[in-house]
Amino acid sequence: MTTYQALTEADLRRLGKTLRERRAEKGLALDVVAARAGVSRLTLLHLERGVSNSRLDTLQRVAEVLDGRIAFEPFPSPEDLGDVSG
Repeated sequence: MTTYQALTEADLRRLGKTLRERRAEKGLALDVVAARAGVSRLTLLHLERGVSNSRLDTLQRVAEVLDGRIAFEPFPSPEDLGDVSG
């Protein structure tokens, strides 16, 4: 089984800032984005504050609402991580 490192606190804050900025650029309220993405307002609020590490499918749904224009550094490939099986 391949595992990846969780996002760091700095990664989460950067992602949250990107989400907030993109939502503001589009002029969408928090409630609107949450409803369109099928997530709770609280989930989206936590994502934007950088205090929640969400599942990738949740992030993808939010990105789709925001025209898929959220970008962050890609995760390393399993080969780059070496043996992480412990």
